[in-house]
Formats: sequence, structure tokens, C-alpha cells
Amino acid sequence: VVFVVEDICISTMFFWGECCKTEDDSGNAGEEPHLRVSEDALRLALGDERHCDEPEATSVLRSEEKEASGESLQTVSFEREPSEESCAASSEAESNCSEEADDALTRGPSLKGILAIKKAGHKLKKAVGSSDGPTQEDINRGVHVQNVYDFYDTETRHYRVRKMDETVLHTRRKKQVNADTDAKSSKSSSSASSVVDDGSDSDCSSAGSTASTSSRPVKRPLVTQKKSVENPEALANWGHFIGKMLNVKVMDFKTLKDKATRRNRFKTLKLDANTAQNAFPGVRLAAARCKVVVDRAFRLAKRVGAEKVDVMDHEWPQEKLLIDLFGDEYTDTLMVAAGAASKVLSKQLPLVSASPPCRVFGDLHGQFRDLLLFFYAFGMPGKDDTTFIFNGDFVDRGAHQVEVVGVLLALKVLYPQKVWLIRGNHEERAMNEKYGFKDECIRQLGEGFGTKLFTLYQGVFDRLPLACLVSNRALILHGGIGDGMWSLSDLWNTPRPLTSDDILRKENGWLYNILWSDPIEDGQNADPNTFGVHPSPRGIKCSQFSWNITKTFCARNGLGLIIRSHQSKQDSRGFDVMHSNMLLRVFSARDYEGHDNDSAVLSITRRELTPEEVPQSEEGPPNLLVVRPQVLRSVAKIRAEAARNGCTKPQSPSSARRKSASK
Repeated sequence: VVFVVEDICISTMFFWGECCKTEDDSGNAGEEPHLRVSEDALRLALGDERHCDEPEATSVLRSEEKEASGESLQTVSFEREPSEESCAASSEAESNCSEEADDALTRGPSLKGILAIKKAGHKLKKAVGSSDGPTQEDINRGVHVQNVYDFYDTETRHYRVRKMDETVLHTRRKKQVNADTDAKSSKSSSSASSVVDDGSDSDCSSAGSTASTSSRPVKRPLVTQKKSVENPEALANWGHFIGKMLNVKVMDFKTLKDKATRRNRFKTLKLDANTAQNAFPGVRLAAARCKVVVDRAFRLAKRVGAEKVDVMDHEWPQEKLLIDLFGDEYTDTLMVAAGAASKVLSKQLPLVSASPPCRVFGDLHGQFRDLLLFFYAFGMPGKDDTTFIFNGDFVDRGAHQVEVVGVLLALKVLYPQKVWLIRGNHEERAMNEKYGFKDECIRQLGEGFGTKLFTLYQGVFDRLPLACLVSNRALILHGGIGDGMWSLSDLWNTPRPLTSDDILRKENGWLYNILWSDPIEDGQNADPNTFGVHPSPRGIKCSQFSWNITKTFCARNGLGLIIRSHQSKQDSRGFDVMHSNMLLRVFSARDYEGHDNDSAVLSITRRELTPEEVPQSEEGPPNLLVVRPQVLRSVAKIRAEAARNGCTKPQSPSSARRKSASK
């Protein structure tokens, strides 16, 4: 259908008055005029339609509307960034397209010329919409982060594939050796990063009411740079090599002992929906209610995805949303779901495991409409074998915090092995009291029931796992790795429930940094001479870690990738790739706190290696994890673009609600 429609469009274009130039080469009045293709028509045929205020080349492939698994795909598009951000393969394809197009211009509107233009357009689309293949380093690690991402425009309902540019793909510059090296390396790492905190939580001590400013982990002190180190890059590479040897040759006997102990302790705790209902009294009743809640949420996601006007979450007031989701007895349903989820979480590991395909969500912060749009655009839980991983910070600051956590807990009860909820720094009592979740519970349910529900949720948060391991190669945690002086066995052996006081103990500083630490960002504006661990502007207990800490930690624990959330960037795409493609940031709340940012999730799939890609080393992984971001466009960016193009003002949320209600 796509090819037939494209043929019709191209053929019609050649004979359309505005797309053709009439020219009489012979000068004789009786001869038939000669037709030539204009430059604008050629760009349209190549899918290179440029708008005056938009420096993007977009080509659209229209397909029939289809619905599968709750998804509605009206238009599929391939979009590439400006030319300076294109890869070498794309540039080569463009040059080939130009040569073929020039030949078509010379020959005129013959069938051969039309086919040449069509072929050139397909080459350009393939080059722009396809990712580069994995490098040898990716194959050795067993993880390949594609350099393209899926982009869904909620206003036009177009799916596009875009190439990553330097705003999201941060490449570390080579180390500069000069007389000012020591001075540069001693600079604060905050100047090297343009990352905005996920909500001005700059004081880490706010996570606990009794945190002391002088408290610092005793067994894991911060490792700062030393001027006595002549070549820190060589030292980092040596540490990576030693860590890899320790992991590959299985020389860590403590890890082997912990694995055996853990296997015996938790061998009977692998729960599915049926075993969970049979193992715990009351879970069967809760599962029946949760099924109704999830079905209602999916139907609501379809309605939200079909709305013609996209609005921000706080502009989407639904007065009866709790009743629509949880029924007339919504208070009882919320409490039952919280109690059942707490029982299920108590029997699962603090470091859980998942198998691809997976979809990883970042911070949601109570933005329920964004969650529904992700379900509509990229898939819903329970429709296939995809595992959904929500990487912390479900509540605080958003307009629909109770709805978000209520639906997530219902999903957890209904799909205990396919939905994982990871703890973030906002799954904590003091943070919830400071940033609005407790007030929201009281506002929605009243003083009595609201306080009781808030207490139940704190019990759930204390039992949440701290990280998720995908195929033993990708580690998903909320904040970061801190100083990196801990192992996966430490996570497996962490007792729960883990209260705020437990996290604030001196010996648990590494746990605190799992929830709070940040990476030092790479890029052209970053100092290439920055190594090690540095103090964080968030507070005395937090730290920032450089690329060498990430590299050594991954080698020592046999990992190929770390996925974290915890930070929002102004005008960002909702994700970042840094530290030699070994660290990804994902954030799933659009237009968060006025940052005008897109939101993103990460799709993780697995594919087998080709015979040419199989590593020569026997220790290499037999397959490859493929990671691809999926982005929802910011509402603020849509409105800004409409204002630049002089379009009519988008419909207000109130009028949109009136039309929806009348319909």
C-alpha cells in the first residue's frame, strides 16, 4: 500500500502544474512543450520537504490505520536531524541520491527517471531511519545502544525515527596533557554538566529528618583526584582490566558463596500471578479488583491517545478520575491493592531479574496522562511478553500522584513477574511529606483515610527492590553507583523493609548513593581530564562519578550497561547516552517543572549474533541486547513551533473537554 500510494503521488506530482516547469526548447510553436521537474518537486519526491521555520527534513510514509494490542498507528514517519548531525552512512546515501536525482532532472519525466527518484528516496529513508551496526566493543559487552530513537508526535500522531546528535549522545574528548592539567582536573564537576536536578532536591539531607551534615560512609569514603597520579587514564584502563579478569575468571569467592546462599534461600520465591494468589491470603480478592482497574486504565489510555489536542498533565483535570479508575469504593480498592502489593514485594529479591523484551520507564512524578500516552503509543503491560520496569519516583509534585501509584500497584499485583517497581529517592517518607504526596493523599481521601493510605504506601516503598538486572548485563537503578565500591552481591543481601533511618546509617552510604548520586556528563563542553568521584551539589552524603568509575564497576560486575533516571534536563529529549555508551539516563515526565523537556522510555530487545559477529573469546555473550529510546514530544515544544509557524492557537483544554463530554 505504501509503495502504490507513493507511486501515485510521484506520478501525479510530475504532471501537476505547480510542480512542473513548461519549457519549449526548440522554439517552434507547433511542438509539444518539454516538461522538467522543479527542485521543490524533487525534494518532495525524496522525502526532503523543508519548512521555513523548521530545520528538519521529514518524509512521511502513510499506511492504513491499524489497531493491535491497544495501539493505533495512523502514520509512520522517518525523520532525520540537521545535516551536520548526520552520520557518515547518511551523508553517503544523500550523495548517491543527489547523483541519481540530477540524472532524473536531465532526462525529464520518463518512467526510468521516476523510478530513479523513487529509488533515491528509499535509499535516503533507509539511511536516515536505520541504526549503525554494533561495534566490536558492543559485541564484547553484549549490549548495543542504537544511535537512533523512535519519536512520537502526540499532535500529528506521527511515528518517526531520528538520528541521535550531540545533545543526547555525549562522547568524551581525548585527554589533554598540558601545563594546566592539574588546575583543570581540580575544577568542580558541576560546571561540566548542564543537567538540571529532578526538582531542586539539592540538599540530600532532606531525605531524612535526622541526617547529620558530618555523616559520611566509613567503609566507602569519597575518592577524589590526586595530583600525584601522572596518567589517570592509564590507571582507569588498568582498573577496568583487573575488574574484568576478576569477573571472567571467577576469582571473587565471596560472590560465589553469596550466590549459593541466595539460591537456597529464595529458590521457592519465584512468583507468578497464580502462585502469588495462592501463597498470600487476600491477594486473590485484590487481583480481581486490580484486573478491573487495569482494564479501565487501558480504555482510558485509548481515549487519551485519540484526543486531537495534546495538553500537559496539570491541564488535564479529571474530577471523577479516581471513581473512573477505582470505582465508587476507590478508598477501599486503593488500600487493598497496597496491602497485596506489599505482600508480593516482601517475597521478592532486593535485586530482581528480568529478561528481554523490556520497556524501562524513568521518573513519572504523578503525571498520569504521560503514563497513559506511553501505554497508547508504545504498548501496554500484559498484551505480550514485554516486561515493564518503572525506575522510581512515581509520586511528588504531579497533579495525579494517587492515580499513578494506584495503577502501578494494581499492575504489580496482576503481573508480579512482568512489572517491576524500583525504588527512587522520592519513595521515602520525608520526601513525600515535603514535596506533596502526603498532602495529595489527604486532599483526595480526607484526613483520616488519606493518612492511613499514606502509611500503607510507605510500607510498600520500604519493600521495593533497589535495582533490576536484565540478562545479567544491564543494571537498572534510580540514581547511580556512587563511588562504585560495592558489588551486586551487596544488593542481593540487603535486608528489607529498608526504612529512611536504615538508609541514613553511615555504613549504608552506598545505598544512599544508589538513590541519590549522579554521573559527571561527557561531551564537548566537559573537561576530559576529570576522573574519579567528586562531591555533589546535592549534599555532603552524595557524590558524582566519572566515566572511569562506571567502566570499572561494569567490568568488575560483568555488566555492559547502567540505566538510571533521577535527573531532568532543560529542553532535553528525555534521555542521554554517556560514558562510552555504558550509561543511559531516561526521564518519563514531559514538561517537568517548566523544563520543556520531552519524555522517554527505553526498549530493550535481544537478537542473536551473526556468524561474523560472534566474538573469538569464549567468555563473550551468545547474543546481543539492543537498546532503543522511544520519545513522546513535549507539549511546550508543540506550542512553540505552532507560534513560530503562525498557526492558529491550539484548542484550549476546557473546550476540548466540552467536546469530548458532548461526544
